Amino acid sequence: MMDDILAVILLLITGVVALVVGIILLKEYLAKKTMNHLMWAISFLVLFVSGVLIILLDFDVLEDILIPPVAALIPVGLAAGLLFVMYEDKPKIAWGFLVYELIIIVAMLIMGIVAEETNSIMIMASHVPAGLAIFFLPFISGEDKAWMFSIGGALISVGGMLLAMMKLTDLDFVLFQSDFIFAVLPALLLIVGVFFTLAVVYPAKWRINVPILSGMLLKETKE
Repeated sequence: MMDDILAVILLLITGVVALVVGIILLKEYLAKKTMNHLMWAISFLVLFVSGVLIILLDFDVLEDILIPPVAALIPVGLAAGLLFVMYEDKPKIAWGFLVYELIIIVAMLIMGIVAEETNSIMIMASHVPAGLAIFFLPFISGEDKAWMFSIGGALISVGGMLLAMMKLTDLDFVLFQSDFIFAVLPALLLIVGVFFTLAVVYPAKWRINVPILSGMLLKETKE
């Protein structure tokens, strides 16, 4: 288990937020059968599991070949959810994106098992399109506060790419070194979780009701 108390606290907060929002999103999907809620629920629940695994197994768990394919589900789910809700009359766009991403994720997993190491190019092939979708789609949605999705998407993509670049051991740039990445990752995950939570609470088009938080934020907006 991790011995960095601050990192554990940050990851615990992230985990609680991600679990609560993930369950609410899953309930929304079961009630309304809306694919965007299912996609986002998967992202939040994977974020929760990721935080728990890091707490229990320390950052060494990030070296496991199963982690990059699973972690890719966070930005992929968020991007797919946005595509489903913004192009609800053209679901083939979202399904096409999902098929592409699942092919990359499966290929990433197979290559990891065969080569016994993570392929950085495959990680970026998954994270870059998802990150671009999360960043740009909210701006063209016309929804108030949707830009919070963009900030969260940019940050999660940066984190994913840093983890990918960490594998390229011939680079000496400090941002790509594991010690630096592991030091900033807990805070980064918390910030990402907060922005994504706000992004599914504020915009009217895809708003969910998070007990206490929704009332506080929406009341503040009306005032």
